[in-house]
Amino acid sequence: MKVAYFQMAIIVSIVAAYFLANLLTKSFKNAITAAFALSILWSIWTTIMVYTPKLRIVQLFFIWSTMCACWYISRKRIEIDYLRNRLQGYNDKKIERIKKIMEKSDLEVITGDQHREVLLNSLITAERAIYILSGWATIYVIDVSFKKILRDALMRGVNIYLGFGWISSNQKYEPKPHETEAREILNRAATWAENVPNTGKLFVAEYPNHSKILICDDKFAVCGSCNWLSNNSFNNEERSWKILDNDFIHSEANEISANITAEWAKSKVVAIQKLEAQIDLEIKSRQKAEARAKAEAEARKKTEARLNELERAMVKEKQ
Repeated sequence: MKVAYFQMAIIVSIVAAYFLANLLTKSFKNAITAAFALSILWSIWTTIMVYTPKLRIVQLFFIWSTMCACWYISRKRIEIDYLRNRLQGYNDKKIERIKKIMEKSDLEVITGDQHREVLLNSLITAERAIYILSGWATIYVIDVSFKKILRDALMRGVNIYLGFGWISSNQKYEPKPHETEAREILNRAATWAENVPNTGKLFVAEYPNHSKILICDDKFAVCGSCNWLSNNSFNNEERSWKILDNDFIHSEANEISANITAEWAKSKVVAIQKLEAQIDLEIKSRQKAEARAKAEAEARKKTEARLNELERAMVKEKQ
């Protein structure tokens, strides 16, 4: 019985490590890492301390069976979280609308590097507005040719709405240099468009987003797997659907523009607050410098006055 209880204790410890790590870090990857590490420790302990071969094999079997069970649970939960994220924002009305579009067959399949052609051609031919959602934005897409076409579209009076900013549900995401540079380019372009009259406006919003969609005027919408603002190599299979249904296009365009302009306005408020905080900091720093300079000037005056007194005292002594 003692052996059975010990086996149960090993199983419970591995399972407890798994769930405790998941509870503390909110990450199934970290949970399975903790379970794996403890399984390794138990295996080492078993190999060294258990002398009976049969008992050693049984104990190792229980250790790694428990580990495999934790791994299976993690894999399933990660898949569930992935599907849940994919379904976010798809209410019953949207699903019904998509079904109707499918029934109409107003669809055209876009694959591979055709996505790049659609992106650039949309910017070149757009007359009123472009709406783009992407998980990320990088300089692999926001390159010299893209910047020129973007500027030309703005000069024609086309309003452009760009939304991106994927974040992990479990871990904090740190932007990479090629992402940071792309953001800076887009923000500079948006500032330029604001200050040049008779041009379209560029609304750049960075917020949690994993949607991939491009809408050109009221002509078409393209939805699928392509990250429009970051993918330029198409090493993996990419597939999207070009939709011509006007109701779907208008509904999606209105929703996307509303979300992006709201996030854009928030970012403006945050930028103003940061600027005000920076100005306040500079004012306080200047005030401290002025106070320090004033104190130093007063100290010099006192020193000079003291020296003058000493000189007068020395003159009197000589007399």
